[in-house]
Amino acid sequence: HALFGYQMNYCGEKPDWPNRDRFVLSNGHGCALLYTMLHLGGFDVSLDDLKNFRQIGSKTPGHPESFCTPGVEVITGPLG
Repeated sequence: HALFGYQMNYCGEKPDWPNRDRFVLSNGHGCALLYTMLHLGGFDVSLDDLKNFRQIGSKTPGHPESFCTPGVEVITGPLG
């Protein structure tokens, strides 16, 4: 929370902003917090997306995927 709230430079409305900071989460088990922070940071992750956590075809899969969720750019895969 402290990184997203106070340290990182990003713009949820412009996820491809060139001067943004990147956050790499190598532990997929913490992705619920990541999705919550993306929602609070203004990225295109709604409360309904959060409610659909780990559902097939949702923006919030059980392990972050760069092609599913706005704001997720780098993934380490489900096994690290």
